[in-house]
Amino acid sequence: MKRRTEITIEIDRVIVISQSRNHKSWCNVCGTEVSMVMAGEAAEMIQTGEAAIYRLAETGKLHFATTTEGRLLICPDSLLALLEDESASPSGKLLLDWSAKSLAD
Repeated sequence: MKRRTEITIEIDRVIVISQSRNHKSWCNVCGTEVSMVMAGEAAEMIQTGEAAIYRLAETGKLHFATTTEGRLLICPDSLLALLEDESASPSGKLLLDWSAKSLAD
């Protein structure tokens, strides 16, 4: 009889949002007030470029709001949902593959 070994790997991600740099704003998609983050901070959090964040927001994959100065604010709940979708994909590279393709277009 063959022996079978099963290994389970669990990966957790921790995203820390600095209290001094967050912006309380209403997320129209979530329907709640959240601590929005700047596009550059969102890019750092998910280890991608700022241009990819803008593309993801344009296509509705990230919830966003804009400041009166025109700066893009990203809903952290949508960032988290995107990361969960990425980790559920077979390749684990959903976000990176999509970003690279979009930036090449």
